[in-house]
Amino acid sequence: MIESLVELSNINSSNNSEKISLKDEIKSVIKDFKVEADKKKIEIKVLNSNEKVLTINKQYFYILFSNLL
Repeated sequence: MIESLVELSNINSSNNSEKISLKDEIKSVIKDFKVEADKKKIEIKVLNSNEKVLTINKQYFYILFSNLL
């Protein structure tokens, strides 16, 4: 699902794109939202352990995924 959202968004066309591990970046975003999730008693975890690599701008990916949360 995340890969589809990335493809539909315009973050792939950024000049500062780099290869990122989807799993690692998702964990990074989740870590930043852990305190808020704990307050609301929401459990967030990565269910798909497949290693996917995307070429995108890390900052835009962070914004996209954090908005989903």
